[in-house]
Amino acid sequence: MPRVKPESTDTPPHVVARLRLTLALAARQGFVVRREPTGGGTTWCEIRGRRHLFVDATQTAPIQHAEVERILAESNRSATGRVLKSSGGSHPQSSHTG
Repeated sequence: MPRVKPESTDTPPHVVARLRLTLALAARQGFVVRREPTGGGTTWCEIRGRRHLFVDATQTAPIQHAEVERILAESNRSATGRVLKSSGGSHPQSSHTG
């Protein structure tokens, strides 16, 4: 699991703890979690049959947490028969079969 640290001293520790738990939940739900500066927000895509979650490391912990929660909620809805239409951020989701 990637190390998560607050980007500012103003970020409450409980937000960082919730972000860690949410990232662990994403991993348990089958996402490969990566924290990188994406330049466009937190997003996900499917590569060779595996879902990859790209968490924008340039964003604050509260924003990262909110975006990961939104993506997981969309993912859960799509698992119940709805189609996931948007991955968030500025990068479209894609499916690579390599």
